[in-house]
Amino acid sequence: MFIKLLVESFITFLALDATWITQVASPWMKKAVPHLMSANPNMLAALAFYILYLSILLILFIIPGLTHKVGYQTIAFQTFLFGFACYATYDLTNLAVMKGYPLSMALADMFWGGLLTMATSLIIYKLNV
Repeated sequence: MFIKLLVESFITFLALDATWITQVASPWMKKAVPHLMSANPNMLAALAFYILYLSILLILFIIPGLTHKVGYQTIAFQTFLFGFACYATYDLTNLAVMKGYPLSMALADMFWGGLLTMATSLIIYKLNV
């Protein structure tokens, strides 16, 4: 069950996140902080993030939610908070240690992390209820 859920989550999360990255985040960062952008993203690091993040999401929220048949509102609330907090770790660290990292970018990314995590969770939950 775990592998099935992980594959479903990976596909869903990646499809949604790719849109954000290519249409919003990357163009915004190229304008705001071009000196921080890599010419070639580290795909191994990205893959490691996706697998680790989604595995923890499944273990902490989706699998228990499916097992105990919690409602959609509970899944939505919990996973939004989880995504927001996880992305806040990255963004607030950037604000703390990087000169010129835009607050607006940090806030947008934190909300995106919450929405992305919640949307992915609700889709996977709905597919497996």
